[in-house]
Amino acid sequence: MLITHPILGLEELWHWEESTVPHVLVGDSLQNYCRRHDYPETLICHDMKGGYLAEDR
Repeated sequence: MLITHPILGLEELWHWEESTVPHVLVGDSLQNYCRRHDYPETLICHDMKGGYLAEDR
């Protein structure tokens, strides 16, 4: 069974490496993505604690 865990801070996020996680958990890279260092970006994080569906409550 594959298990994931949340990234707990920015430092852990900056040092995260895709090669440490099985591809099936990471997904596919964004096509045609070009990071702009002069423009702020937004990180959207999924709440891994559940509570979205009735059976999760």
